[in-house]
Amino acid sequence: MWQSAFVLQQAIDSDPEGLLDYYFYLDCDIADLPLRHLVDPRVRVINAGPDLAEIDVAKSRHVPKATFLRFLALETLSKTHERVAYLDGDLYLSWGNWADLFGIPPGDYAVAAVVARPIWFNNPRFRYGRRYRKALCETMGDRYLNAGMLLIHSARYQAQEISQRSLQFYADHPDLCGQGDQSALNAVLAGNWDELSPSWNWQVSPFNYPVLADLNPRVVHFTGPIKPWNDTNAFFRRAFERMAEFLSQRGANDLLAELTNRLQPTAEVTPRRARFVAEWTGDAEKKFQRISSYLDRRDFLDTAVGLPPFGEAKSGFGLADVGTIPAAATATDILDSAGSAD
Repeated sequence: MWQSAFVLQQAIDSDPEGLLDYYFYLDCDIADLPLRHLVDPRVRVINAGPDLAEIDVAKSRHVPKATFLRFLALETLSKTHERVAYLDGDLYLSWGNWADLFGIPPGDYAVAAVVARPIWFNNPRFRYGRRYRKALCETMGDRYLNAGMLLIHSARYQAQEISQRSLQFYADHPDLCGQGDQSALNAVLAGNWDELSPSWNWQVSPFNYPVLADLNPRVVHFTGPIKPWNDTNAFFRRAFERMAEFLSQRGANDLLAELTNRLQPTAEVTPRRARFVAEWTGDAEKKFQRISSYLDRRDFLDTAVGLPPFGEAKSGFGLADVGTIPAAATATDILDSAGSAD
């Protein structure tokens, strides 16, 4: 829950004029959660647990049932708001604000998003997962989105009954939906969605991590198992420092101490660990060349209207070197730098 509270707080802090409404969809009553005070009072909290319980979704160790909350949230909010953005709880706003997203004129379709990272490669032969995509939808091709950030044109979304159809597709074809609700959504959209630049959903992985040393996307998405809160190699140290400041300022000191202690790296850099870090941080130029054509495009919905895809400052990511892995800050260091919390 605290990760989602952080994502929401970043959005609110970047929106001083209060242009947007904020909602937090949970599968339980927030009153039962000890860290409920982390959620900003400007956020309207929705317990969608009873509605989620009625959805027949097979459990998966990769995709928890709670991810289907996105369909419930989008279905409800698209009835009262002209446009709606959905955000996963493992996003990090590196710069800019989410209000800029709503200033982009609508495209042709109900959904705008960023293409999934397996399709970023310049060379089509590197675009893995084609058999999986073809099984979902014969005509989809490489038009497969990552559902971690979605911008919805509400009237079209409602008219096409996208939430209902996605849930029905999953119920009818769970064997095809290896990525859960994301699979179902892509099958229903069949490639008919508007494309945003990767700046709005930089799905980080070993093949694009070192590129972040020179590029600064607006939003970093910690896809995969490595998150800032379990990252002992400090790949995402900048993000964790911001998260730690958020927790410290709100008095979540026990949680902060637990997290920082968990992130203490081992002193020894074993060959196995060195290879792992090298896989993430090495060959920056080669990795950039593999996706350069995709990054150079200016026909995305946002860049076409003049929004810059990357910030001028360094992102603070992509800079780790083998053998010089920075140690995680201690809880005491963070508390001292942020000031004592009430």
